[in-house]
Amino acid sequence: MWIFKDYRLMNVDEHKKILEIRNSEFVRSSSSDNKFITFEEHLKWVRNMDKNRCYMALFVKGNIEGGVNFTFYGKTVKNWGIFFSKTTMPLVSVGAVYLFIDYMFDRFDVLNSEVLKVNKRALEFNRYFGVEVVDENEKFYKMKLTKEKWENIKKNPDIYKRVQKIKYKFLCKGI
Repeated sequence: MWIFKDYRLMNVDEHKKILEIRNSEFVRSSSSDNKFITFEEHLKWVRNMDKNRCYMALFVKGNIEGGVNFTFYGKTVKNWGIFFSKTTMPLVSVGAVYLFIDYMFDRFDVLNSEVLKVNKRALEFNRYFGVEVVDENEKFYKMKLTKEKWENIKKNPDIYKRVQKIKYKFLCKGI
């Protein structure tokens, strides 16, 4: 069973594990906010999290593999992101992103995101799921995926065959 669990529902040990992954050089080197976060800062941030945000840890067979998140206003996701442990298998990361995008489109019509220009791996990963570059500045590619486009992309048999067998649930407080 794969569980996407809201940070606000996690216990202390789970917070320590997700923060360990988030603070790893592998994750920080490709993040827009690459600052090392202390455990106290993390817990304070979770306690004060805005109701328009959802951050979830991905549990696969009881192990935390990474995290997914989004910030929304109305029917639009303003920004979303993902990160995984360096040891996460590609099938897990692809499956998790597929399920996460589908989860968001059950609630929203448009997904927007930003990808660091230096993070070519993330850019190609996003494109694999149909996310398009719509603008850019010195630091970021501004990206977008619509519900209409996703309805066609999600039928891709290469991905769909793999994820249809996954048992999963999302535990996002208030969403």
